[in-house]
Amino acid sequence: MENKFQKVEQLLKENGQEELLNYNINFKDELLDEILQVNFEQMNKLYKKTTEKEQNENTEIEPINCIEKSKLSEEERNKYEQLGSKIIKNNQYAVVTMAGGQGTRLGHNAPKGTYDFGLLNHKSIFEVLCDNLKQGYKKFGVYVQWYIMTSEQNSQETIDFFKKNNYFSYPKEKIFFFKQGELPVLNTEGKLLLNKEGMLNEAADGHGGIFVSMRKNGVIEDMKEKGIKWAFLGPVDNVLAKMVDDIFLGICEEKKVLAGGKSLIKAYPEEKVIIYALSESVEEVVKPRGRKKKE
Repeated sequence: MENKFQKVEQLLKENGQEELLNYNINFKDELLDEILQVNFEQMNKLYKKTTEKEQNENTEIEPINCIEKSKLSEEERNKYEQLGSKIIKNNQYAVVTMAGGQGTRLGHNAPKGTYDFGLLNHKSIFEVLCDNLKQGYKKFGVYVQWYIMTSEQNSQETIDFFKKNNYFSYPKEKIFFFKQGELPVLNTEGKLLLNKEGMLNEAADGHGGIFVSMRKNGVIEDMKEKGIKWAFLGPVDNVLAKMVDDIFLGICEEKKVLAGGKSLIKAYPEEKVIIYALSESVEEVVKPRGRKKKE
């Protein structure tokens, strides 16, 4: 215990968190273990980003290469449909839904996916997404593997909701729940906070941590064992997304891309939504607000 405390003490001092040592708290073994497991390098890097001003205000952006589905010829559509359909029918395709959030902003004190938004015969968001996947079964004769990322806060409630609703008649063995990671909560000065139980105050690490969570929870390994080559990633609240899209999948397969993204054309130039673009000749998602137009 004493040796462990010394390691924690050194770690906190090295990362500018020595104030924690001055608090009148009980450094019980569980708290020491939590602190030793913190990825301080990642935590410090993320906090630093919150303090930096955007440096690319005047960066020139250019349109990115894209394919407009509506402009595909019949021959192209057939080709991509066949490519995508083959992957799906060979069980080489999966869907990953990021559902770690709560429905707080919707006035719903439960997992966001359980929210009934009053449409489609009062179905929950989860059921609408499941209906989407079942449409894929009708078309391809295959139940796509469905990975659902929950959080520490809503994991059990989400699983119980699926059980209560008999998994919306989707094969139980085709659904894999896993939890997203958590990061320590910092105050505005970048200092660690403790909760009322005297442990580190932590919160879900957001969508950006999904790949780490997939690796830590055995999702990547499970995909490899099942022979899955492609996966659709989407947030739980995008009920309009076509998750089993053979044409889009076929395009990604033919182009041999590492990742593909769908996007809608902006309704008007000033619409405040992110866009796919070339920034300094690098493909990225950029925020159009505050950027100067190219002369």
